[in-house]
Amino acid sequence: MKSSDRLYNWMMTNRIFGKYLNNYIEGRGIPIQVKISVLTLLWLMIGYATLFIFEIMIVRILLLVIAVATTFYLVSIKTFKKTDEIH
Repeated sequence: MKSSDRLYNWMMTNRIFGKYLNNYIEGRGIPIQVKISVLTLLWLMIGYATLFIFEIMIVRILLLVIAVATTFYLVSIKTFKKTDEIH
């Protein structure tokens, strides 16, 4: 995103996820609904991949380690509340 001013501006002004990026970058956090959605999708996709796609055990373990690390990271980010919003 930072390598291209055009991409950065497009992402930050995007009507769908621009406000989430702004809140995250400005240190206000991520809404709880977004955290839940992201973690649910993450675990569904990793679970499906480890059970049905990959047969090599080391790949399955690596995917699970990545999912756990991502989960810890998302949980550690401040949770954004509407009262934190600045207009």
